[in-house]
Amino acid sequence: MGKRLAFILVAAIVLVVAALLVMPGWYRLHSRFDTDAALTGQLRQLGDSALQTGDVPVAAVLLFEGKVTGTGYNTVTRNRRAGEHAEINAITSAMQQLGPEGWGKLDKNKLTMLTTLEPCAMCRGALLEYGILHTAVVQPKSLRHWWRRWRRSVSYEWQKQQASNDSLQEQLFRAHPQYDPAKAKADL
Repeated sequence: MGKRLAFILVAAIVLVVAALLVMPGWYRLHSRFDTDAALTGQLRQLGDSALQTGDVPVAAVLLFEGKVTGTGYNTVTRNRRAGEHAEINAITSAMQQLGPEGWGKLDKNKLTMLTTLEPCAMCRGALLEYGILHTAVVQPKSLRHWWRRWRRSVSYEWQKQQASNDSLQEQLFRAHPQYDPAKAKADL
């Protein structure tokens, strides 16, 4: 069984490398998202705001049916908060503008995140968590970048440990005023 698994893994790697040699860039975006001068200007202004505070100049706007509903730029250095990337700040901005009820009623399928740099794994996770499945990027990241991230993710999974108090989180969930036992079982 071990030899077969190793063979399959090596074959998969060879196929990916061959595909990259034959068709470089096949993994990149296949369609274009047209931005107008106003959106481009807004992204530039947000990126400049990040530069003024010494942050990485990444900017993002969250669009609902083509209209800006949230904006963000990197504020990690300025605010000394690890999660304040442009995309997460744009989601937060939209949630604040719409309020909890407005955000909850929003048809997430009509949202598009437009960002100047392809989102990192953390921001991709936030996009997925909040149901934002449409993303347009000005500058995509390389396949090499994602390969390194995938290796790090596999390492994380192998090194993850189960904590001894396995009922603590369930107790915390049950204490929440909106806890629904039927939904909790379905989510696991």
